[in-house]
Amino acid sequence: MDNYRKIGMVPPVSAREAGDTTWGLGFEKLDRAVFDPEKAYDKVAELGVRHIRIQSGWARTEKVEGVYEFGWLDDIVDNLVRRGLEPWICLCYGNGLYDEAAREVFGAVGCPPIRTEQQRRAWHNYVAALTARYRGRVSRFEIWNEPDGTWCWKHGVSGTEYGEFAKATAAAIRDIPDIPTSCSCHNSLRRSAVSSRRNCSSFPVFIFSGVRSGNIHTMLPPMLWEISEKSPQKKWKRMKKDTTSVGIMSAS
Repeated sequence: MDNYRKIGMVPPVSAREAGDTTWGLGFEKLDRAVFDPEKAYDKVAELGVRHIRIQSGWARTEKVEGVYEFGWLDDIVDNLVRRGLEPWICLCYGNGLYDEAAREVFGAVGCPPIRTEQQRRAWHNYVAALTARYRGRVSRFEIWNEPDGTWCWKHGVSGTEYGEFAKATAAAIRDIPDIPTSCSCHNSLRRSAVSSRRNCSSFPVFIFSGVRSGNIHTMLPPMLWEISEKSPQKKWKRMKKDTTSVGIMSAS
């Protein structure tokens, strides 16, 4: 913080007063119960943001095959909605009920259910149940978290694998009729994942999703990125260092 100087104070604005803002906040890792959200709800509601990204936590929800315990997620969604915030749900991660490798990883992070028909069917059923559960409360769903990195696609990144997985997940979301939803395909924006992003981008995921989401993780000073409209691929480019930027913190 040594390079920053205080220039003023921004008065708090509630989510309801923020209007049609596109600003949001990452409220991740509750799928692994790593913090108590009760201490944060009121503070988050006064930040002037509207959209809140949460993770669905398949492993936390389905601990007995075919039995979904959504109570913990209900509490989070209802608390956010009650304060005028709009949650969107990142559908993740794996589940040790169906995958031995997932049993060895905290929260089954990075273990996509794609290896067997049983895994694929169990994931489909879970996604369809979750989508139906939050009818009228959640209208945006994101498919997995950072599949372009081995931290979240542990057996080895594959754009083709993720594309097929995303297509199947989108079909599960849309299995439930009369639910107005949109779904997005997620990418990390770490420099180390550039080649993987290109690989993922080769699959025509936009046919069924239409949206790509992403987030930046860096230990460097804040950088502001913009999409170059001149490029048909809309590649990310770094803006000038002296550009004042405002960012959103997000975690995996």
